[in-house]
Amino acid sequence: YDMDGILISYSASAWATTFLYAGTLFLHPDFKHFHFAKHLFDSMKGKRDEFLNFLKSAAVPIITIVSEFGLGFFVIAMSIYFGVDAQAALTLAIQCLSLNNLLNISFAIGGLILMGNEMAGNARHQLLSIGKIIVVIGTLVELILPALFIARPNWIINLISSNCTQVVREKA
Repeated sequence: YDMDGILISYSASAWATTFLYAGTLFLHPDFKHFHFAKHLFDSMKGKRDEFLNFLKSAAVPIITIVSEFGLGFFVIAMSIYFGVDAQAALTLAIQCLSLNNLLNISFAIGGLILMGNEMAGNARHQLLSIGKIIVVIGTLVELILPALFIARPNWIINLISSNCTQVVREKA
């Protein structure tokens, strides 16, 4: 397969979608009275510190998402290099990792909600203890699936697919 065409079409699709959405928002007669560009730049005046705080708070999720996509891209590139059996093992591993990531995200969001409730209730002195509890409980729960995979890999593999070949079982 020629990957250049796939990559170019994917990139072109993303850019075309961006330009179509932006064109609709800025040029369509139904949206003209909103003056998106004017309000966007006017609302930013004098709020440099708030904008920098927003960027700082967004840094951790951005780094997490970029690293997950980067790692996925690297692993997929390596599996292409190593062959079809490695791709099958990778798919199996990604399914397990996705479940673990869902747990990770769920505990992070739940923790943020609890901490936000405490901040709204002016109980800021409890934030550190709540944060510690969330980290400990989240870590313990998130270690269950990797521990099962280490202890009983065939059980996890059969849970997902009973048609795995021996090569995939050895590589997973």
